Amino acid sequence: MRRLILEEPFSQAAVWSRRLGVFALLVAAIGALIIRSGIVEVVAGLAVFGAAIFLACAAVLLAGAGMAIIWRTGRKGMGHVVTGVLLSLALLAYPTWLAYVAIRLPPINDVTTDVNDPPAFSKSETALAARARRTPSDMNEARRFEQQRAYPEVQPIVIDVEAKEGYGLVREAVRALGWRIVEEADPVTKEEASAPAARPAPPLPAVLRRGAPPVPPQRPVQARREPRDGRIDAIARSLIMGFPDDIAIRIKALPDQTRIDIRSASRYGRHDFGVNAQRIRRFARELQAQLDAAQ
Repeated sequence: MRRLILEEPFSQAAVWSRRLGVFALLVAAIGALIIRSGIVEVVAGLAVFGAAIFLACAAVLLAGAGMAIIWRTGRKGMGHVVTGVLLSLALLAYPTWLAYVAIRLPPINDVTTDVNDPPAFSKSETALAARARRTPSDMNEARRFEQQRAYPEVQPIVIDVEAKEGYGLVREAVRALGWRIVEEADPVTKEEASAPAARPAPPLPAVLRRGAPPVPPQRPVQARREPRDGRIDAIARSLIMGFPDDIAIRIKALPDQTRIDIRSASRYGRHDFGVNAQRIRRFARELQAQLDAAQ
């Protein structure tokens, strides 16, 4: 007579915990991809990511139910429970960290090195089209106070080079950071603006007669330029979701020095979770690296 060996059944709650954990990670990846690619609006992409978080929470609850069933009935499935919990926690770690940062930092989404006179964003048609017709609003007194309290180390950058050289270093730093330059203008100092413009050469005669003296080469006509600060408008993207953030940089000439102010503003959301201040710190470090390499 053959003996029939019956295997212990799996806990269905444990099985579905792992399935939901895997599915939640896939949905989160799809949400991040569609946000970065710009296929749909950011709000729709965030809704997909929110659904992934909901699925991860459901997977954790099912894992708890599965552990209770395994403990009472001795069914199999502890490996499924552990896998479901680990996958869900891996997904929930990021929003949990964002929640902690949101509690610790003030709800601002626009940070600058000059709170009294922030660099202005260009309002040309090219710049507006690149920013999806959005322009960050002016900073009020409350936002200035919140920034100074939260990020006292964010200050103007002064380097010991001329404005033209400083402008070149800023451009190299922007490119090294992977930001996309939307619009730029080099600085014009008062000395350059006050320099005498070249006089236009006399017009060529209509007919050159034989034996006439050669006409001297014409010098190009240089239009007089007004003094101005250099500026660069750029766009950076966040690391995970690829949210576009707008950046304005001002390059101001000082006696034998250059002052650089930068403004970084998030395009979406009321809270930047410290991203803009961190971006300004990265820019300052990269600019210092470019300055050291040039010396």
